[in-house]
Amino acid sequence: MWNKIFISKKYLPEDIIYNCIETYEKNDIFLEKNSYYYEEKQKLCKSKVSHAKFKEFVDHTKGSVFTSFNMVSSRDIKNIRLYTKSTVYDIFLNKFLYVKPDFWDKNCFVNFSKIVYENSTYPFLIIDLRDSSGGYIKTCINICNIFLHDCEIVKLIYKNKKVSYYANENNFKFKKIFIIVNNNTMSSAEILAYSLKVNLKEALILGEDTFNKNFGQLQLINKKYRYVFSIPTFFWDVCGEYDKTITYLPRKEIFDYIFMCTCI
Repeated sequence: MWNKIFISKKYLPEDIIYNCIETYEKNDIFLEKNSYYYEEKQKLCKSKVSHAKFKEFVDHTKGSVFTSFNMVSSRDIKNIRLYTKSTVYDIFLNKFLYVKPDFWDKNCFVNFSKIVYENSTYPFLIIDLRDSSGGYIKTCINICNIFLHDCEIVKLIYKNKKVSYYANENNFKFKKIFIIVNNNTMSSAEILAYSLKVNLKEALILGEDTFNKNFGQLQLINKKYRYVFSIPTFFWDVCGEYDKTITYLPRKEIFDYIFMCTCI
């Protein structure tokens, strides 16, 4: 199958290889540029480089399983983070607004903020982040910003700089915000959960421990040469030693607990 896909692009051009290596070296927070790395790099540059050979180089030198170089078909590459399902929401007992974001892209933020705006009269908000793998960091920050005011949302720690994002909107207030998480809640979804928990006294996290993926990634997507190069580029931090307090509950007891809390 792969022979058919790459028959006209058997080797990657030198400028593509150079740019990929440069980005890898400058940005990957887990990469150790030791003698072994430079030996592998020297081997790579001695001859023409195919997709498989560059993938082998990355696999041999990476410091994290989240660093990856993958070949993809033309059909698959068109679907990478371009289309997502709609954000799910519902109303319970005429007082709970339930929202389950599907993915952290621009459409997610637009859908999420519209749903909250149109239903902001309900006193209680439930944000379901179970099985949310995260996504675009700016979308996560935008969602945090509509709830928070005059506080640091998150700090991103790159190899050579630190960038802090601050809230300045605080458009919506609820009596209580329940954030549901599980072991598959990670990355931007974790930032949203913990930033709301730290900065809002009305926010409560329910469920299980999150994945604890405390870093974000850059994706280099090349449609012409059909590859995706994923590189971890920053660690994230919410208010230093952020509050990881979770009310541990089995899945079947979560909504009973929420209803009980709001009846008191």
